[in-house]
Amino acid sequence: MVYVGGIVGHNSNCVIACYNTGNVSFSSYSGGIVGDNYGEIIACYSIGDISGDYSSGGITGSIDSGTLKSNYWAKGTEGTPEFGIGNKKSNDNATEVDGDSVTWEAATSAMNSAITVWNGDNNNGCGYHFMQNDGESEPLVLEKGAPATT
Repeated sequence: MVYVGGIVGHNSNCVIACYNTGNVSFSSYSGGIVGDNYGEIIACYSIGDISGDYSSGGITGSIDSGTLKSNYWAKGTEGTPEFGIGNKKSNDNATEVDGDSVTWEAATSAMNSAITVWNGDNNNGCGYHFMQNDGESEPLVLEKGAPATT
């Protein structure tokens, strides 16, 4: 089986604090971050076009025994599926940013909170946080250092 993701094809560990802006296209199991997930995906976002004939999603094409926490995706202009998770047809902690009910500002805050929680359980293992540029509508940068707390 082949799995295609914007960051990782098959995940059985932990993917944290990443983003994909590129397009992902494959016949099956394609995701903006991970093609097939058995591990954790925490605080990631994808804004590329995602397409596939079977099981494609804004965050992951397939999730079996894995988990997702505070992940965000936005529909591209072509081919992007309606859901964050391809095979579940739901948005189990994969939230669509539509600009109205969910904004990138809210997504940035939620992703940084998830990184803070993960760091508390993992000896501050993730040394990055998302930073929103002035005037930008998307959290385009990862910045070194602990997430800002409010």
